[in-house]
Amino acid sequence: MRESDGQLIRRYLGGETDAAEAVTRWIRGAAATFRSRLGEDWEDAVQEAQLETARLLRADKFRGESGLVTYVWRITIRRCIELLNRRRPGVPLAETLRTPDRSPVDLMVEAEKRRMVRSVIENMPADCVQLWRRVAAGDSYQTLSIEMGVSEGALRVRALRCRQRAIEMRDRMAQPERKQQ
Repeated sequence: MRESDGQLIRRYLGGETDAAEAVTRWIRGAAATFRSRLGEDWEDAVQEAQLETARLLRADKFRGESGLVTYVWRITIRRCIELLNRRRPGVPLAETLRTPDRSPVDLMVEAEKRRMVRSVIENMPADCVQLWRRVAAGDSYQTLSIEMGVSEGALRVRALRCRQRAIEMRDRMAQPERKQQ
């Protein structure tokens, strides 16, 4: 039987080792994407996320609108981005994440990737594109499922199928044209 988020929170705030280890695993997983960009500050980001998670849970800020794992991941990603921004104040996040001194080949590859993504999106069904836009804008699957009159699980499956379709389309587009003999 799976433990509820409320039970895990109580055990975590009560200092139980296995609950703390579970939350720490989630935080490290969420922060892993930022490891190379943060370098030696990565552990600081993990610790800040741990402190912020504990602070917010003690203040009873978790409302259960998403799962606890998602909540912890959001806290962690926000902390990592804030740390990146502190390292280079006044520099937009896009500039902070950009790799310096990219070669012309790197720029060409990036442009080709953007062209491919645009092409895939233009050729996807409108319902897939609309679903992606809403999720990217921060709408939860729960909210969308209520609006669309489908279960949250069905909506997640729909999003997964759209993603699989996009991947298949991308792979077909990436294949070189075969000359007919």
